[in-house]
Amino acid sequence: MRFTRTATAVAGAVLLVGGLATAAYASGNISPNVVDATQPTSNVTVNWSGITIPAGLSNIVVIQQCWKNDSGVFDQLNDCSQATGLNPPVGATGSGSQVFNVFNGDEQVNGSWGCGPLTSAGTPKADTCYVRLAPGNSTNTATDEFYPFTFGAPTNVPEVPMNILLPGSAAAVLGGAILIARRRHARMA
Repeated sequence: MRFTRTATAVAGAVLLVGGLATAAYASGNISPNVVDATQPTSNVTVNWSGITIPAGLSNIVVIQQCWKNDSGVFDQLNDCSQATGLNPPVGATGSGSQVFNVFNGDEQVNGSWGCGPLTSAGTPKADTCYVRLAPGNSTNTATDEFYPFTFGAPTNVPEVPMNILLPGSAAAVLGGAILIARRRHARMA
């Protein structure tokens, strides 16, 4: 019994501390992550926190729309639109927010790919596209991040970052373990 309570308490504490520690790492999201499939452009809000700019690079974050992410072969020049970049500054805390316009259709520079249902027939397209954040400059593929979005009926459900969910989950686990231990102790007495 003591082993079970101790193991539960240790696991809960690890989740709680680990969840709080995730705030030190870069994180972000876009909202909404489903954009209107009938419109040629839509605005999304890009939020980021914990961005660290690599030494020697500008204190900006480059935002681009891409039809691929870096989970496979990725070439920033060909897989991201060179026409959709924004370069907002990164705040002193590494946090920021920027409204970004994503397109639905052919890529605007060379048109060799597209995002969404308004892509021309015969042009390679992706139904899930990505907003890419690259700290410092557009060629930074070492610490860039990708946030997916799709096309459909838009929704505006805010996302909750994991560094908020994990501590709450850990507290629930610890609270449950304490409640069970108290009930068992009360039955034994």
